[in-house]
Amino acid sequence: MLMINGIMVGSIGKAMEGLGKFLFYYSGITPHGLLELSAFFMSCASGFRAAKSILFPQHGMSRYKSLKEAFDKSFELGFGSIVFLGPAAAIESFITERLMGKPRYATYVGAGAASLLYVYLLLGGRSKESSC
Repeated sequence: MLMINGIMVGSIGKAMEGLGKFLFYYSGITPHGLLELSAFFMSCASGFRAAKSILFPQHGMSRYKSLKEAFDKSFELGFGSIVFLGPAAAIESFITERLMGKPRYATYVGAGAASLLYVYLLLGGRSKESSC
């Protein structure tokens, strides 16, 4: 899925560059794309953690128990990716249309939305004891 998405985005981007409309195209994919791709990679990381636990269970643990432990550890990451797809869809549906042809503002919106995601990833799930 990611490969097909990359091929399409790259091909259309190159075609738009040839037409001299790359910034118009860029302003259409940036606002939601940064958030959407970050959420996609979060779910990939969660899935890789589960696959690793099945293929290489911890010493002395069954594959089932190892998978259960990996699921418990990666649930927040996987659920977080789902939660952030909603705002990405809302940005794509309601905001992107207004930012078409305004790449500077599209970048601001995309970077702002992605920044909220990265703050969540850096600070989310910390206990009160860990002040670092």
